[in-house]
Amino acid sequence: MPEEDTVQLLLCTRNEELAGRLRRLLEHWAQENCVRAAVTVSPALPCAAPDLLFLDGDTAEALPPERPAALGRAGVVVVSRGAGRAIAACRWHASAYLPPRPTRRELQRAMDGCFAAWRGGLQWLDLPAQRDRVRLPLCQLRYAEACRREVSLFCTGGCIQASIPLKKLEEQLPSPPFFRCQKGFLVHLAAVGSLGGGVLTMAEDGRQITVSRQQIGPLREALARWREEEELCISR
Repeated sequence: MPEEDTVQLLLCTRNEELAGRLRRLLEHWAQENCVRAAVTVSPALPCAAPDLLFLDGDTAEALPPERPAALGRAGVVVVSRGAGRAIAACRWHASAYLPPRPTRRELQRAMDGCFAAWRGGLQWLDLPAQRDRVRLPLCQLRYAEACRREVSLFCTGGCIQASIPLKKLEEQLPSPPFFRCQKGFLVHLAAVGSLGGGVLTMAEDGRQITVSRQQIGPLREALARWREEEELCISR
């Protein structure tokens, strides 16, 4: 897997509850989207520019009217109970706005608006194919199926064939969010729709995968931990 940068995400707030909630949410988002990210918290504006600054707009009245030069080209997300309030509190150009208790969709929409700021942290797969190479962002991989000495990669944009055994692919993937559910399959936990009766159903295409007996328990536990963490991030 090619080397990626670690993107710096900074939460600028004096509100400890907000800082703890957003930090955990961003760390889970980075894990789900396979982004190398370091999340830090500061009560004051930084001396060195992060890649992406999350600014507490509800305590932003004391901000200077002009954007500090020290922020460089950092993306700015204003966290506020309303976009109008955020604009009034912070007149710098913001890439996105985020409520203090965002849903997954609201967070993803805000992060999509700041893609240029964190794209350098995306983890990539670079795999051999029959006469070429396959290179794709790891976040696009939903599940993979062994096919003799090759592997079929089921991605958000379709299916891609790569000339690598599933075991070798597994060695390149972070766990979580990826999980080997049987000899011939591995899945992204966020792409699983349901698990019941020893059969796993993928959310996007409805593909049903029989889970090996020895993996049913570990997979159920991994899914429970993943979804519990997701719910904690949203509810806190």
